[in-house]
Formats: sequence, C-alpha cells, structure tokens
Amino acid sequence: MKHIKVGLTVAPNMPEKLTNKFINILPELLEKRISGVSFEFKVESNTVVGSAEYVDRCIDYAYKRKEKSELDYSICVTDLPSFSNNKSVISDVNFEK
Repeated sequence: MKHIKVGLTVAPNMPEKLTNKFINILPELLEKRISGVSFEFKVESNTVVGSAEYVDRCIDYAYKRKEKSELDYSICVTDLPSFSNNKSVISDVNFEK
C-alpha cells in the first residue's frame, strides 16, 4: 500500500478550527475513495498563510516545509480572499515545487 504524507499549514482562527473538526476523518474518507493508498496529515498553524497579500510567501513556506518534513504534498489553507487580474483566485499551485 502506498503511503502519502500531506502537510497542512493553516491560518490561525477559522481555518484552524475547521481543519481540526475534520482532520481525524479525512484520511479514512480519502482511503475509501482511493484504493491502495493510505494518508497521513500533519497540521500546523502559522500566520504566514494568514495574509492574502503574500501568496508567494505561502507557496515558498509550503515548499520549504515539504522538503524539511519529507512530505509528499504541502498545502496552505486560509480564509482570506486572493485576487489576480481583478478575479477571485480559489487556489495557487506550483507544479515545479
């Protein structure tokens, strides 16, 4: 069975509270939908993801955490809006890192 480690860096307050509500059932839900894969989540609260003005800093932080903690994926979660070209952005992805 393949094992995937995911780091979630969440903004304090509401994102952290919501993450803590579902994090215990998330691995089981994913394992039911993706056969042959187990998931492990490591949650960290950090103010670096609490500022929509600095999305690039969030991505840099996520990459450094991924490398340092030997994660397969690193995700930042915030409740603040992000905009690009006057449009709301739902996610930013860096495929190189």
